[in-house]
Amino acid sequence: MSYDFYRIIHLTSVMGVFLSMGGMAIYMSAGGTKASFGTRKFVSIVHGIALFMVLVGGFGLLARLGLVQSLPGWVIAKLIIWIIIGGLPTLIYKKPKYAKHIFIAIWVLGAIAATLARLKPF
Repeated sequence: MSYDFYRIIHLTSVMGVFLSMGGMAIYMSAGGTKASFGTRKFVSIVHGIALFMVLVGGFGLLARLGLVQSLPGWVIAKLIIWIIIGGLPTLIYKKPKYAKHIFIAIWVLGAIAATLARLKPF
């Protein structure tokens, strides 16, 4: 597969992750409950599949760049960010009063991940 193919998979999957998490956070911050969230299962499935595809696309990109043998520090930092993002839905559902803060945190974590990918600082 080509570099562009993996890049498209990676970026469109990132969009899926952020859309699903944004939906969760906004719904819960508006006073919704986990039990009344009618599309919770759908949104959770989108979140999980998108996270997996972010990983597939990202490692495909790394393979195309020849960076799979020894991962640079910026890749490890991005993996940590994606692990955090993967666990945030649990926090959104358990602590809905913080959903607005988590919504902003998702944005900030995404900005940091994008900066790491673009600048490759370490």
